[in-house]
Amino acid sequence: MSGKQEYLNTINNLGTFIQYWGFKSVHGKIWGFIYLSEEPVSTPQIVEFLGVSKGLVSVAINELLEYKLIVQLDKAKYGALTYVAASDPASTVREVLKNREIQILKNTESSLKALSKLNAQSCRDLNLSKEKAQELLGLTSSHRNLLSMVVKKNVNSVSDWRKLLERGLKFLKLGN
Repeated sequence: MSGKQEYLNTINNLGTFIQYWGFKSVHGKIWGFIYLSEEPVSTPQIVEFLGVSKGLVSVAINELLEYKLIVQLDKAKYGALTYVAASDPASTVREVLKNREIQILKNTESSLKALSKLNAQSCRDLNLSKEKAQELLGLTSSHRNLLSMVVKKNVNSVSDWRKLLERGLKFLKLGN
């Protein structure tokens, strides 16, 4: 067994996960391929492995460079640029959480607060349960607070991020 199918499945799953975060699937596939590679990877290698166009890879690489998820190295054989994964993808994760996830939660929290201030007649007219809106507001606020705490932690590597999550899981298990 060569492992290529398992490798492709893993890369495709990373693409799906990254897509869930609001990026394009190809970003996750390219980042995953570069991250998991032992040696620096060139654009032609990415094109060949993923079976996608050079243009798509080029655009995605530029965006991954912009997000500081990969680093451009020297040119390889035949003048192709090579790339490695950034040593601190955790900082990008923190930025995405801070600037996207937490912002979405803040916006939701704000709109739920506005609903919670409606008078009883307005709630009846809208068939709106003020109690459920307040319950959802509490959940949203708690989620935002939790993410804010995670973002503030000094997480500098994938292993640091994993350790933080493991500590959180251990804490949650203790609470049961």
